[in-house]
Amino acid sequence: MILTDASVSQVFRSNRGPHRSGISDHILVQCDEERQYLLPHAVSQLNLKWDKTPYRISPDTLLTLQSHRVYSQVSFTYNGHNSCPDLIRVRDNGVDIIAISVSYHPIKDVVTRLGLTRFLCEQLGYLIVSTQAFCINPTFCRDSNLGNFFKPVIVSSKTTQIARTLSHYINTSPSTCIASKPSLACDTSADIFQLTKLPYKKKLSYFKSGIKTFHDILSSLPDLTKPQQKQCHVEITQTPFVDLPILQAFLSKLSPTIQFFDIEACQFPYPILYTTKPFEVFPFLFSVHYLNQDSHKTSHSLQFYDPDMDFRRQFAESLIHSLDPSQSIIVFDTTLERSICRYFSDIFPDLSDIFSLILDQFVDISSLFFNHHVLLPGMQGKYSIKHIIKAINTANPYLDLSIQSGFFASHAYKQLVYDPHCNHHQIKQSIIDYASTDTHALLLVYHYLLKLVQN
Repeated sequence: MILTDASVSQVFRSNRGPHRSGISDHILVQCDEERQYLLPHAVSQLNLKWDKTPYRISPDTLLTLQSHRVYSQVSFTYNGHNSCPDLIRVRDNGVDIIAISVSYHPIKDVVTRLGLTRFLCEQLGYLIVSTQAFCINPTFCRDSNLGNFFKPVIVSSKTTQIARTLSHYINTSPSTCIASKPSLACDTSADIFQLTKLPYKKKLSYFKSGIKTFHDILSSLPDLTKPQQKQCHVEITQTPFVDLPILQAFLSKLSPTIQFFDIEACQFPYPILYTTKPFEVFPFLFSVHYLNQDSHKTSHSLQFYDPDMDFRRQFAESLIHSLDPSQSIIVFDTTLERSICRYFSDIFPDLSDIFSLILDQFVDISSLFFNHHVLLPGMQGKYSIKHIIKAINTANPYLDLSIQSGFFASHAYKQLVYDPHCNHHQIKQSIIDYASTDTHALLLVYHYLLKLVQN
């Protein structure tokens, strides 16, 4: 395998056995656009002349790097293996290799990538002074002018070990090299990996001992919790479990008109517009589906705000206009929506009374599932709105969307800041389609719960 910044982590993942079910690749790696957007902040902190010229360094094209400069487009190539670090700082006695870690602590893949760069630089004859992960300083505040945005973390010892491992990997025959070692044969779709409230290591241990199906689990594990027993019975019988009194009580408290509400937000590492600290919540859209239970008529309202002005007042007033404080507001996990409404109440005291009334109408539909009052076949031990919709056995409204999770909606919105040449209209529409689907999904779940009670 040719090693690159994108592929090197596979060498170190191959011996870990199967990945945890449900963990996506985007959780394990970082967004290149985000790192590039933060690059000028890192360079300004180094306070050196910045060379942006692209250089490709190989055994045939060695380059003398100028002292007291920082390079951002240097690509190191050796025997086909390639790495392009975020920054190279040149000292009198060697170079510092720097990678941006969009986090408060060094991310494992960032350190691995630094290890690859270190290995290639050493093969090409460059003296490495240090390898550093530029992490985000959690105490940084844009308005205080105190402290740098980045906090350098020396990871030289870790990258030295990685470089040694890579040297062994490259110089070992394919039949015995690290990447060719077979990972543990394991079907992570087996029922044991879907069992709720069980640590992954225990699931893997049970799987290796032959406990794989829900039948195996019931017959072999005597210490199952009540929720785990419920899940096994639901999956074996393919019959929903419903705590009927609790579900009836939940539905009986709802008003004649129901509002299904969701806010989309993101967190910019470097504060923009009105935010002052890293990773402050930045709401940019809300969606509301309305259902009149008497007429069975539905309608929809949505507001999207571009990151080009301080839109907080407009957002708050539009929320008040769109939500009826006398009618029930159904939310799937109210944590984000409550915090944003309280935030607006704090910064706009004249709106605090109406927001207090709105908050009083919040109803968290996710509690029915998280607390195991309703358990559906096919939820796979997960409680997100996407898994619930899939378990309802209706046409999945998310399938045809280009954005299928809040993570990717947030990532897409950030492109409006990171890439001025992006297709603004297309990105905006994709986010709107996703947000509309989220609140429509709440409506579908409500109708399904209503049928459970009626049946």
